[in-house]
Amino acid sequence: MHWFFCFCLGLLTTTAFAADSLTLSDLGVSKEETQGDPKLQKDLEVRASKLQTHQKWGLVTQGLMTAALVTGGMAKDGNNELHQYLGMATFAAYATTAYYSWTAPKPSSVKDKGWNTRLHRYLAWVHAPLMILVPIAGLMASADNRHHTESKGLAAQKGTLGTALFATFTLSTTLMFIEF
Repeated sequence: MHWFFCFCLGLLTTTAFAADSLTLSDLGVSKEETQGDPKLQKDLEVRASKLQTHQKWGLVTQGLMTAALVTGGMAKDGNNELHQYLGMATFAAYATTAYYSWTAPKPSSVKDKGWNTRLHRYLAWVHAPLMILVPIAGLMASADNRHHTESKGLAAQKGTLGTALFATFTLSTTLMFIEF
């Protein structure tokens, strides 16, 4: 099982870091708009770099989240160490992904291109709170498991919340490969 996880993570990371670079058109700006404005050009270079890193970390996060979801059943059997580590790594990768998106400068002339980008941004309002709730529910469920008590409330909903997180994050990731 561990070798499979390492193989998948390695494959995903290699794929993520081989992604193409973003163009001005991808950023919603024409080449004519940037000529003669060095500040705008610099902002767009920084934006492109940060959003490209955001994409790569998003794919890494997707891989870790998938592995955490797959190992979720192990947590119910009392063997939850791998699942916990994957959850922590997913949270760290998610935070890194979000950081690069939030800190990418967006000049006023830049407009979101296509419905896929808008939906991608809207879905963050769903999966971001879930990314906070799922680890809390996991800690509560883990404590219940250690004390041999049945999980109630938020802890009992950990699987449902985790599945909703996975579904919304996967949809958000997939949207970036579809243009409409």
